[in-house]
Amino acid sequence: MRNQSVTNNLDWISVVIYLILVILGWLNIYSSSLSSIEGETSIFDFSQIYGKQFLFILFSIPVIFIVLSVDAKFYEKYSSIIFAVSLLSLVGLFAFGKTIAGQRCWYGIGSFTLQPSEFAKAATSLALAKYLSDVQVNLKDFNRQVQALLILALPVLLILPQPDPGSALIYSAFILVLNREGLPSWYLWTGFIAIVLFVMALILKPLVIIGIALAIIVFIYYRSRIINRNWILSTIIFVGISGFVFSVDYVFENVFKQHHRDRFNILLGKEVDMKGVGYNTNQSEIAIGSGGWFGKGYLEGTQTKGGFVPEQHTDYIFTTVGEEWGAELISTMSPFFNSVRRGNWTPLILAPIHSLPKSLWTA
Repeated sequence: MRNQSVTNNLDWISVVIYLILVILGWLNIYSSSLSSIEGETSIFDFSQIYGKQFLFILFSIPVIFIVLSVDAKFYEKYSSIIFAVSLLSLVGLFAFGKTIAGQRCWYGIGSFTLQPSEFAKAATSLALAKYLSDVQVNLKDFNRQVQALLILALPVLLILPQPDPGSALIYSAFILVLNREGLPSWYLWTGFIAIVLFVMALILKPLVIIGIALAIIVFIYYRSRIINRNWILSTIIFVGISGFVFSVDYVFENVFKQHHRDRFNILLGKEVDMKGVGYNTNQSEIAIGSGGWFGKGYLEGTQTKGGFVPEQHTDYIFTTVGEEWGAELISTMSPFFNSVRRGNWTPLILAPIHSLPKSLWTA
């Protein structure tokens, strides 16, 4: 069926919330960009970061309506082609990409840059949806699992060498979609346990972790019914865990780059160099803490205006929100993010209540 009317099919509540979030986002980008500007400038200076962002917002509006106007069957029919084009755009980065901060993730178009990995996310969604819509696809079947995971693996394998592990990590969210469609839950548990073991291996000695794992496996083995006990499977799991734990140190020291190791060390409290690798984190904490509950006021953030937080308009934009708008706005706006889903407005309705002091509604 073709879309009879774009406006009639829109969820206008979601549209309004989305526009509010876009406007607030741009206002904070504007504020965080002022510290790097010398002299007076116009709010519509398109050579500045906020000006370029404003142009992207304007250009995105007609694109949104074009996308919505196209019949859904078009995306279903050409999803494979769209996916293939997105993969080619990622491959092209290795030859024609622009390197920024050591990452070859963008195409340079004049004074603008374009990051194809962002478009690849939408293309991957289309390809995966097309694959899962096939009536013959059953994710209980191992071959189907491999095929679905291969769709996810292709863009990830092209994004990691850029290197852009942050964007690649986002693709792991598709595992939740696959799980909803029938992918066995042990995939999720395996990933979760691997993350826990990796972090533990950075804190504790390998033999300690292996001892804990052995104790848990033995406990589960003898707590299980005799008919469900499988010593071969238990042994394989133990050997796999042991090998994984012993490999963490090698991966951490030889595969991870220095800035990756620095982030882990700061997160785990192994390094507290406030003037070196810990500078960004320390300054961001100061900025958010100085804003308090109600914030210092828009364009009044001392850390933001002073330019103490590096890359504040991108990776650390949250510090601008925390310092100038305060924790009160953050706690009120969070339900807006969670409510941009059709028919789920309860968090939005309760947001003003939860933002009030507890003494007013718990008495």
